[in-house]
Amino acid sequence: MASPKLIALLCAGSQMGSTGGGTNRAVLSRSELAGLLSGASEAAMDFAYAAYALDLDAERMLIARVRVAAANLANAQKWEIVKGRPTVSNLSAIAVFEVVRPLVHKECGGVGCRLCGMTGTKLLSVRTIAAAAGLSKDDFHRNWQDRYRQILKIVCELDAEVQGVLARADSGRREAL
Repeated sequence: MASPKLIALLCAGSQMGSTGGGTNRAVLSRSELAGLLSGASEAAMDFAYAAYALDLDAERMLIARVRVAAANLANAQKWEIVKGRPTVSNLSAIAVFEVVRPLVHKECGGVGCRLCGMTGTKLLSVRTIAAAAGLSKDDFHRNWQDRYRQILKIVCELDAEVQGVLARADSGRREAL
């Protein structure tokens, strides 16, 4: 996710200061984000609104977009799926939550340490992901772990798009100074 410090630099004087989801992430309004992220795709905008404005409607839209992309991936790769089980749908929502609302690393309280790679966050465990998706740990390892990583990659690519747009906005701002 883009650094809250970078966002703070880009929008000095905004409505920042509150936090959400138990993290130290900055909270921005939709209009502030729209100005910063002009030129980003609709999916990346949904990602940014969900992550930085804590917009639940955008989060639901992002989950829907990731579900569609994951279903297309499943069809293209011919994943064997049990009809009536929402495994792909559940894994899509979990991937969005893992990136948009990351868990705070308890040892450092979210400020970053060597144990968490200086991110201040903690990844979901295999057991947690499997249980949330309605799978056994063994079934997840055997059939779904690599697929989950592919779904997670979809969300991470949206995060990277947002970071890229923010970096371009930051470099343009610095050039203007």
